[in-house]
Amino acid sequence: MKRIAFIWILCSWILTGFSQQTISLMSYNILNYDNASSSRSPYFKTIIDSLNPDILVVQEIIYQSGVDLFYSTALNSSYTAGQFLTGFDTQNAIFFKNSVFSFISNNKISTAHRDINEFTMRHIGTGDTLLIYAVHLKSSTGTINEDKRAAEIGELRWVTNALNYSQHFIVCGDFNIYSASEQAYMDLTTDDGTTSGHVIDPFNMPGTWNNSNYEQFHTQCPRTRSFGGGSTGGMDDRFDMILYSQSIADANAIDYVSGSTWAVGNDGNHYNDSINQPPNTSCSQNFANALHYAADHLPVIATFEFNNPLSVEEGYDPGSIKIFPNPATTQLSITAVSKETASIEIIDLLGRTVLEEMIDCCKASVNIGSLGKGSYIVRVVQNSITSEHLLLKQ
Repeated sequence: MKRIAFIWILCSWILTGFSQQTISLMSYNILNYDNASSSRSPYFKTIIDSLNPDILVVQEIIYQSGVDLFYSTALNSSYTAGQFLTGFDTQNAIFFKNSVFSFISNNKISTAHRDINEFTMRHIGTGDTLLIYAVHLKSSTGTINEDKRAAEIGELRWVTNALNYSQHFIVCGDFNIYSASEQAYMDLTTDDGTTSGHVIDPFNMPGTWNNSNYEQFHTQCPRTRSFGGGSTGGMDDRFDMILYSQSIADANAIDYVSGSTWAVGNDGNHYNDSINQPPNTSCSQNFANALHYAADHLPVIATFEFNNPLSVEEGYDPGSIKIFPNPATTQLSITAVSKETASIEIIDLLGRTVLEEMIDCCKASVNIGSLGKGSYIVRVVQNSITSEHLLLKQ
């Protein structure tokens, strides 16, 4: 079975000079998931446990109670749920490995239909910020629905066009787009020559996608019969995608791993058929059954590389704040250019704050003797500016 695998051992970066971390991101429409959906949780758990994504973005989750149920029944303890915002109809939610990412914010982009969510995540190993835009565009065929999807993308492009090139972002979710000639898709992927707000599709797929030539990319529908309120008809539409900014496509701090995107469980041999119709050459029968019974979409997963680990010598922002010695044993010295009060927060690799202090001058000493040996993130906030530093405690 195809799997996305990664190894994350932070100390090995320091000892061997390793300069990359590979992470996986999965997007999944989980079909009207609410507090009555627990019977489907074992199927989701089978899928997620096998793929082990670092970030999971879901669509069609209903209310905070749906988030809480999914978190408690489909995920293991290595995950944390990001802030959830209620909106019109069903919503988007994010779950993430708290040893790999920290959650910064969730902001709504309002449209005439469902909200688009902007999730801001910080990668712990590098300090890089990643924006993830979760979409669930208007469904169904016809000019009216195509125009509504284009309007929703117009709201998104208004936001992404204002971003600097250095801000890496991903747009993922259920797009409900049927072809490369649909206006919403063209608006998403067109470089206007003046902004960096467009996204890159890792696949070149001209024309209409509902045909057997593109069967390996289809994500809806893994069923041919009706049950549980989902769609039917077999695998024939490419609705679910993970697209990324030009800054990720270029060689940069965050890179897309070429060829890593997979419509999970789709072996390219199930056009207009159920995903669990034997044989499925990409996964086990048990896994295919889980995909079949969990939801009426397949998840999509992709891999990205984070290339710039935090420096153990200079820190993430050496020009304004320095921490030393590093490694440290009992005392950690902190110096800053500004004489303003600063807050110090030390965070372990599970995302837990283990020490907090305030310093009143440009130089201070913090007692870290009570901390166990290992790696920590030191977060310093001064004059509304945040810097983060990797610390080795001996």
